[in-house]
Amino acid sequence: MMAVNMHKEAAGSLAESDVSHADEIVQMDDEVDRFSLYMRRNLVLAVQNANILREMGLDDPADCLGYRAVISRIERIADHAVLIAKRVKFIEGKIDSKVMKKISNLSLEAVNVFEEAILALEKKNYEKAEH
Repeated sequence: MMAVNMHKEAAGSLAESDVSHADEIVQMDDEVDRFSLYMRRNLVLAVQNANILREMGLDDPADCLGYRAVISRIERIADHAVLIAKRVKFIEGKIDSKVMKKISNLSLEAVNVFEEAILALEKKNYEKAEH
């Protein structure tokens, strides 16, 4: 998923103080925004048309509300990756290794939680996906 990759790459750019890579991450955000808009439009169509709803693998138009929230959260992950990437150019030198290790661990934990939530969502285990 592009937003998760942006997050991972932003953390990597931060660790390496790689400004050029950080700039590339900022540019990727537009693609996530376009995809989010595309998905929102499809959800609106699904609410209006039962055939489209079924083609999307959904049973109830109310499900579209939940998926809209998911899309917003994914877009927010990308936005946070951009915020991290934009700050890379303001860092002088390398970040202390202990601090970077903590940042990396938290980043990995966040990615794991997100990926588990997506797997739960794919299995339609909505309760687990929310936690």
